[in-house]
Amino acid sequence: ARVALPGLLRTGRVTALLQALPALPAPKRRVAREALASLEGGLRRKEKAWLTGPAQGDEALEALHALRRAVRRLRYAREWVGHGSGHLAQRQEQLGAAADLGLRARYQARFLAAGGKVPAAERKRLQRALTVALAQARARWRATK
Repeated sequence: ARVALPGLLRTGRVTALLQALPALPAPKRRVAREALASLEGGLRRKEKAWLTGPAQGDEALEALHALRRAVRRLRYAREWVGHGSGHLAQRQEQLGAAADLGLRARYQARFLAAGGKVPAAERKRLQRALTVALAQARARWRATK
C-alpha cells in the first residue's frame, strides 16, 4: 500500500479534490462549535485513557496513537474554521517521536517473529529509546496542560 500511495496521490481525481477544497464554504458557526466541542471531548477521553493507562507496552502505544489521531483531527478542524491550532501542532509533534519509535519496535518484533535477526544491542537500544520517549511524551503533555 505504501508503495502505491504516491502514485494514487498524483491522480487527476485527488488533484481535483485538493483544488476544490478552498472553494468549500465554511460551516455555520453553530455547526462548527458543536463539531469542535465533540472533537475536544474525544480528545479529553483519549487523553485520560493515555495518562491513566499503562506507561509502557502495546496498550500504551495504542492509547498514544489514539490520542495523536484525536489531536490531529481537532487541529485540522480548528484550522478549517479559522481558529488557532499552534498548540495542537506542538502536541502532535511531541507525541510523534514516541509513536515513531513504537512503530519501529512493532516492525522489529514482526521481523524477529518471521525469523529475522537483529543484534541484541540494537533491540535493547530501541527498547530503551522507546521507554524514554514514552516517559518524555507524558511528562511534556502534563507540563503543557
